[in-house]
Amino acid sequence: MKRTAPQTGFTLIELMMVVLIIAIGAATVRLIVPQSDPLDQAEKIAQQFQHWFTQQQEQSLMSHEDLGLYFLQSEIISLTWRQGDRSAGEAAIVWQVVDQLSYGHDIESLEFELLLDIESNNWQSLRNAVSDHETITPHVILFASEEYQPSFLFRISQQSYTDEFIELTADGYNRMELNRVSR
Repeated sequence: MKRTAPQTGFTLIELMMVVLIIAIGAATVRLIVPQSDPLDQAEKIAQQFQHWFTQQQEQSLMSHEDLGLYFLQSEIISLTWRQGDRSAGEAAIVWQVVDQLSYGHDIESLEFELLLDIESNNWQSLRNAVSDHETITPHVILFASEEYQPSFLFRISQQSYTDEFIELTADGYNRMELNRVSR
């Protein structure tokens, strides 16, 4: 009778157990490490703007005054108007700053786009700042009427992430909607 040498190495079952233990460890590490959404900051700013916009609409309705909104790269300014003094060289209507919504800190990686006329597809270039002496005209006007809603698109996107963006849609008829849109 021929004797076989004792087996050296691992059996298939032992190898499968090692692979299973490694897979469970990798899955646990993957679940523990937080994954950040690239549009998380953009979505928070959009939700903040949506809430602020609703407050501005309510303010306009309650005060029976028209309000204007002027969009910048770092904030949105709420304006109210008064009749200008022609003898002092002012325009017929003068808009004055009432309130503002700052987007917050660390927004250098975000892009803000504004579309006022959906048919023309003419996107507005947003400025960085407005000087104190400058005469500004609002991009959007909120009338003191429940029957009128302004129509515009406001997009917030991440410069390093081009797959999706956050879009606030005010269609002129319904409440503003916040959507995550794929390109």
